[in-house]
Amino acid sequence: MPDDRLVAETLAGSQAAYEALIGRYERRVFRVAWSYARERDGALDICQDVFVTAYRSLASYRRTDSFRPWLMQIAHRKSSNWRRDNRRHHALANLERVPEPGIDPVQESSVLADETRRTLLDRLQRLNPRQRQALTMRYFERAPVPEIARALECSEGVARNILFRGLEKMRVQWESSRSGS
Repeated sequence: MPDDRLVAETLAGSQAAYEALIGRYERRVFRVAWSYARERDGALDICQDVFVTAYRSLASYRRTDSFRPWLMQIAHRKSSNWRRDNRRHHALANLERVPEPGIDPVQESSVLADETRRTLLDRLQRLNPRQRQALTMRYFERAPVPEIARALECSEGVARNILFRGLEKMRVQWESSRSGS
């Protein structure tokens, strides 16, 4: 069933229709939330907030737009807000974590992959919110440029520019961290 029909049925009072929308988008919203929170509980909190906000705002959703970018925009905003509000808490929690001493040679490749992923996510977090949203949508959600442009409320050319500049900034950060090592 198309999203617009599920939205119409939800607005008419069908809880099952909204549950179908949640089922359709919960993984995408979770991936966005995870990219900001980098922890399961935080990502789940964000997801709940996104779907509650979307439900309450459904009457303001313009059916001329696609539902997915509208929902993903809410997900990015809620995730960004959560990250801002929880930054201090997470900084203290990260200081309290002490890595386990010694690494088994079999685990080395897994540890290196985790380190690369953490570095990539850290670089992504250093981008401005529009670049982070555009890159997350493009490379984690596999959204096409027109959808990214709608979510960012800009032209496709501007969306491509945001993607390019975000990738370039990450490349420069990556190279400077590699040459400094």
